[in-house]
Amino acid sequence: MKKTFIKLMAACLFSASAALASAYSVSDLVSSDVLKALKKDGTVTSKKFKENNTDLVLLPTSESSSYVSSMWTYKKDPVLIQENLYLISKSSLNETEPEAVNIKKASKIIRSISKMQGMKYFSHSSEDYETLYKEAYCVSGPKSKTKVIDKTSGSADGKVLYAYLNDNSLGKTIYELKYHQTEEEVSVTFENTTDVDIGPITAVDDGNLHIGLVIYDCGDDFLVYTVVEARFPSLSFLEDRMNESLSARMIAIYEWFIKQF
Repeated sequence: MKKTFIKLMAACLFSASAALASAYSVSDLVSSDVLKALKKDGTVTSKKFKENNTDLVLLPTSESSSYVSSMWTYKKDPVLIQENLYLISKSSLNETEPEAVNIKKASKIIRSISKMQGMKYFSHSSEDYETLYKEAYCVSGPKSKTKVIDKTSGSADGKVLYAYLNDNSLGKTIYELKYHQTEEEVSVTFENTTDVDIGPITAVDDGNLHIGLVIYDCGDDFLVYTVVEARFPSLSFLEDRMNESLSARMIAIYEWFIKQF
């Protein structure tokens, strides 16, 4: 009985040490100033609008960096870039079983497109929470509305999926989703393959809206990075609306993600 207990404890310690060995240190991913702000407030934001410098200033230095930093391929620069960075403890996501908060679980969550249906966001126009996506599901291709099941098994690395999102105010849009995954992180980038229409107006042409989400395993914490890059016409009413709408969606995606644990 004693030998069995010792073997069990040894296995637990080995598992714990293996998990820590495959985790990042936050200080290796971000600058000291950003780390200080994250420890103080839990989040850091950077927003650029019509600026010449389109560098992503909060993107952590890791394997996913190149995928996210190179996702904008359109010949003209985005007019809006917003980055959000969050540091959240695993125990706050799952108090009773923090070890279940891992990259494998995060990978499954960000491929569960159908679970995004009904998610909430804060609408600046109504000054209240509303349903963001009336419909959300995977489709068979970049211009298709043929529904297919979520593909959540195995690793996400190298997978390309397509998602149909019926947005509360930005209409019905299809996105191409590209995934990358290692033991320490998982990422997804979104690119709209159809126009984003607001009523009769095309607010964003296809290929001009990009969203990035990266989750980093930092031992006892998750570091979560989100970014949106968009190009839209220089019309004052449209600029105001897109600024508010896209900012609200970035926050909503993060809040939806952490609630899945």
